[in-house]
Amino acid sequence: MSKGRLQPKDEATIQQNYVYLKENLEALDLVDYLFQCAVITTHDKEQIYSEKIKKHRNEILLNILLNSGAGDSFEIFLKSLEAQYKSVLQLLLGEGRTLKDATNQGQGDSILKKENAELLEALAVEKEKNMKLNIEIDHLKKTQRCLKCRQEDVHQACDSESQSDNTKKKTFIHDIENTTPEFVCELTGLSEIKCVDNCPHIIGQHEHQITKNGETDLLMCKALCKKNPGHVNFIEIDKFGIDDLPEGYRDIEIVEYIKAVAGLTVKISVTKTSPHRPKFWPDTQIPYPLYDVRGQSELRTGSGIISSIYRFRDTVVPFQKCPCHKCRLSDEPSKIWWKIYILTATNLVFDSVEARATRLTLFYDQENGSTITLDQIFDIMTDIKEDYCILVHVTCDKEMRETLSKLDEMTGYHDLVQRKANTILNNFCNGNNFIFIVSHPHGCCKMVSLGQWNEKYKTDERDFKFTYTASTCPGVVGGKVNITGYPVGHVHSGSLLSGLNYTSGK
Repeated sequence: MSKGRLQPKDEATIQQNYVYLKENLEALDLVDYLFQCAVITTHDKEQIYSEKIKKHRNEILLNILLNSGAGDSFEIFLKSLEAQYKSVLQLLLGEGRTLKDATNQGQGDSILKKENAELLEALAVEKEKNMKLNIEIDHLKKTQRCLKCRQEDVHQACDSESQSDNTKKKTFIHDIENTTPEFVCELTGLSEIKCVDNCPHIIGQHEHQITKNGETDLLMCKALCKKNPGHVNFIEIDKFGIDDLPEGYRDIEIVEYIKAVAGLTVKISVTKTSPHRPKFWPDTQIPYPLYDVRGQSELRTGSGIISSIYRFRDTVVPFQKCPCHKCRLSDEPSKIWWKIYILTATNLVFDSVEARATRLTLFYDQENGSTITLDQIFDIMTDIKEDYCILVHVTCDKEMRETLSKLDEMTGYHDLVQRKANTILNNFCNGNNFIFIVSHPHGCCKMVSLGQWNEKYKTDERDFKFTYTASTCPGVVGGKVNITGYPVGHVHSGSLLSGLNYTSGK
């Protein structure tokens, strides 16, 4: 995760000399010292070493520096120039100044560094509160709009009946799989009513991978897949490269973005179906997934993505200790803990009953590869109508600290490459509709599928649902659908009879 921007004056110094620094430095000469001083991470170091072109190495280093926080990173960078790049150092310092002057000036910043970290953690607490409030507010607004839309549709249907005695009565759809119409109106459940542009009429069939014999059946499910035999339109993430992108989209930044998304993608396994699942989707007569098996305990798998990770301390949140299961039973709960937020679909993990029976598998990049498992979900926030869900995992496990630091870095790197890739994609052409999904088809290792979005349906003043062509299978539900120009959290919600797929609303 980014530590924040440099102080404005330091950022301006780098920005004003950006081209000069790219041409006159060699990042390889500086990385060891910067790593030793904790300005850059192991991941940053490996990224710089892997780049073959000097200018590109320098660009990576400068971008890391720009996002290294308002502490003493800039002064350490200046110190790293002292031995081999005195002319560069003097240019950055300005006429008449010495490195000692800059170091003294930075001491005041170091004093504030600890306070700044505590403020960031306090901000994370407030963000979590706001997240829950926004979900509740959105839910109330959508309920109000839905009632209004249903009233308008009823009036429309009555007017239509009065104009023709031969018009058949409209009937509700009870079994979507056996209906001819592909789209049904989400607001009314009526397939015969002609949909208007703003009707969010895309509810189809879920794509959970359900097995009776647990994990042992998953590879067989993949081998016997009827929807995508052979999975020719899926690419294993460790084999994905620039040549797999469509012509016109082959850019290394897009590859890096896809791999950054893959790094944060998780497999979600659920072993309980809540007895509280509704019979129908909200405000419709369309069957809700798994209503008929509520209370049962068969394994189902899907996908999700880590959206953020925050560290907390009791010095920032007074009188609060780690809320994990172990600490709640302990007389000496941990004073430092982390919260990991995972985005997925509500139709996969419906409520707290199912969340308690949910397990997350991280880094499942290849079969028989090394993975990390997280269980005991602490909290769940859902929007049933729009079909998105946020799971919260809490841990204070000291053995997990290295993994948590790695995830923290990965979320920051994801945000950086996402901005770069979207800039490139938006410049390709007007009306660009490229999308990709990284998921765990059939509960197996991560795979990438590419495609284009087909139609966009407005569900709110700011929210949309999309249909798209990227291939999906059971087990893809909840995987993030990455849409150019729409960085918010759309996830794969289900499939339609035509072969198109559709997102959650967000």
